[in-house]
Amino acid sequence: MATAASVRTLDDYRAWVASQRLRLGYVGADLHYAVGLLGLADALVIASGAAPPASGILATRCEGVWSPPGASANGTGHRVMSAAELLRDQAAVDFLRSAGLDGLVVFKSSHRIEGAARGAGLRLLASDAALSRRWENKVAFVELARELDLPIPRSTVVEARSDTFDDVAAATGVPFVLQAPHGFGGARTVLVSDARSFERALAVMRPPLLRAAAFVEGTPLTASGCVTSLGTVASRPFGQATGLPQLTPYPLGSCGNDWAIAADAPRERFVAIVKAIGGALSQLGYRGLFGVDFVLGSDGRVFVIEVNPRLVASAALHAQLDLSQARLPLLARHVMAFVDPGADTAPLDVGAEPYAGGQAILHNLSEDDLAVWRGKTMG
Repeated sequence: MATAASVRTLDDYRAWVASQRLRLGYVGADLHYAVGLLGLADALVIASGAAPPASGILATRCEGVWSPPGASANGTGHRVMSAAELLRDQAAVDFLRSAGLDGLVVFKSSHRIEGAARGAGLRLLASDAALSRRWENKVAFVELARELDLPIPRSTVVEARSDTFDDVAAATGVPFVLQAPHGFGGARTVLVSDARSFERALAVMRPPLLRAAAFVEGTPLTASGCVTSLGTVASRPFGQATGLPQLTPYPLGSCGNDWAIAADAPRERFVAIVKAIGGALSQLGYRGLFGVDFVLGSDGRVFVIEVNPRLVASAALHAQLDLSQARLPLLARHVMAFVDPGADTAPLDVGAEPYAGGQAILHNLSEDDLAVWRGKTMG
C-alpha cells in the first residue's frame, strides 16, 4: 500500500487516508480504546467483547460495531470476550473480514492474538508481541534500563523464595514498591513499608522473581512516543492520576490523565529519555506507539518507572485532543508506520504545544453493571 505521499500535517494525513480509502478495525474487550481512531480512517469498524453505552454512540460515528449476542456493559450474564477470543469467534471474524480492512488495531498484542489474527487472515498494526512483552516485564526492565543508562529509582530483582525484607530494604530503602513482572493498572504493584507488608505482598504475588524499587515522592507523569521510519516522535509529559480511591482499589493504580498539570515540567529531559527508548526499540525492529511512565521527584529529578510498548490508556483521548487542535496525532503516525511508513515525513519535534484536557478512568471490578451518577455508583 506504499505511496508517494508526503504527510507532514493533519490535512496531508486526511488526503492520504482519502487516497488510500483506508479501512481500519479495532478489536478488544473494551471498545473505549477505539475512540482514538475516529477521524483517522475512511472507515472504522469495531468488534467489542462487551456492549457498554458507548456502543450506541460509536455506532453512529463509524461503519459498524459488533459485540457478542447478549453482551452487556460489564459482562453480566455473558463473560466479556478478550481480543484473542473475539478473533477466534467466527461471527466476529466474519464481521471484521467483511469490512475489507487494511489493518486491525488492538490495545495490547500477544502471542495468542497474533496467531488468531493470522488464522483469521487479518493484519495487525502492532509490533512483535514478544518484543513488547520483554520491555513490559518489570523484572527485565531493571537490566534494560541500566543498559540504556536511564534514570530509574534504586531497584533490585527480588528472589521471592530467599530474599528477606531486610535484604530488599538495604538495596532500595524504605518504603519500596514491589511489582510482579506483569500487571495492568496497578493490580500487581504494592507499596511495602515493613516486613509484615512485604510478607503479605509475597503471599499474593506468585512469580519467583519480582522487582523492588525505591518509592519516589513526587508527581506521576507519563509521555507517549511513536517509532516512525524517520525516528522517534515524543509527546510532552502530562499528568497521570494514581491511586485515587474513588477510581481504583489499587494504591498505586493508574486511573486517569491530566494534560495541563505538567505544563511547567522540564520537557527536554523527558523528550530525550523517550527518544532514547524509542531508538533502542527501533533497533530491535519495533514500530509504532509506546508509553513511558515517570515520576518528577520533589527535588526536581526525573525517574523512569516503566515502558509500555503498545497503545496506552491515554492514547484515545490524546488523539482526539490533537484532532480538536488540528494537529497530527501520534496514533495517526502509528497507523502510517505499518500501512505506509514512507508516507510519514512530518517533523520529529511535533507535540511541543501545550494541551488542555483530562480523563478519569473508573475501574469497575464488581460482577455487575454499575451506573455512575455525580461521582456515586448505583447498582
